Amino acid sequence: MTNRAGRSVEQARQISFHMFTNGTICAYGYSSIPQVHIPVHVGGIAIYPDDLMHGNYNEVTTIPKEIAVEVADIGDAHITAEKIIIKAMRRTTNDLRLLCEFQMESKSQIENSAHRSRAQRNRF
Repeated sequence: MTNRAGRSVEQARQISFHMFTNGTICAYGYSSIPQVHIPVHVGGIAIYPDDLMHGNYNEVTTIPKEIAVEVADIGDAHITAEKIIIKAMRRTTNDLRLLCEFQMESKSQIENSAHRSRAQRNRF
């Protein structure tokens, strides 16, 4: 992770090398590592040493450690709920009422999975 630009982003992705930068550059530069284990700003947010992060090709965010277990518990359910919206978008392109129904169903599934996760954690 760096608060500077990176290059070879596509090649890094092909070998499953995860990196986060504040942009891309097209040429080699003179690299150096002036400091390590310090806060950096990437994608508009501050990342501090030992922060828990989640990122993909488009964005990076931090996850508060207090909810990390819940986030991990509901991740699969959240993806399943998002697929409801994707399926609706592929099925119809101009029915706003139907899309709203699918959004409500998706939101309900996410809320239910979060509630189940909290209830399960509170049992221990």
